[in-house]
Amino acid sequence: MNGRTLLAGGLLIALGGLATPAEARRADVRFLFDAAPGITVPIADGDWRNFNSPSFKLSLRTGGELWFSRHFGIAGEIDTDLQPLLVTRSSADVRFRGLVGLRLLFGFRVGAFFIRQAIGVDLVGNGLRNGVKASEAALAVEPGVGMQFRFIRRGVVGFAVDFPIGFYGTPYFAADVQFLGFIGVRL
Repeated sequence: MNGRTLLAGGLLIALGGLATPAEARRADVRFLFDAAPGITVPIADGDWRNFNSPSFKLSLRTGGELWFSRHFGIAGEIDTDLQPLLVTRSSADVRFRGLVGLRLLFGFRVGAFFIRQAIGVDLVGNGLRNGVKASEAALAVEPGVGMQFRFIRRGVVGFAVDFPIGFYGTPYFAADVQFLGFIGVRL
């Protein structure tokens, strides 16, 4: 045997020892669904604030939580948002967001604090204007923080503060702050 073979064999044994813990722990996996109504307030440049005003928002988030211990977990989510932007007698502009995200969960006795980041598409639809339907799509990101509290065995309530950003470029940079309350289930 040469030195390389011994080194490769020793490395495989060491990796095998790391892969088989002395005590196997089972992760706690839960389905998540949150219905999160709230308000969105534009905070970007003047063009975006002139186009948009504070408005109601409904966010539906579904996915799964994976708890490694009582104090730490991660969650993957799919987030769909619908929000009116500007409503007049002749048209209604809407914003739709479809995102995929990740949460870091920090558990405590009655709930969890979380940090989240999501990425996807932001679509602003300009409704019907002069018989023409128009829309524009852009890359979207949505960092945020929140807390969730268990109120029954499988139910949670909570709140989140998120910062949705749509990278439209000209004529506007779409950045907001949103305040959401949510009710959800963890199965």
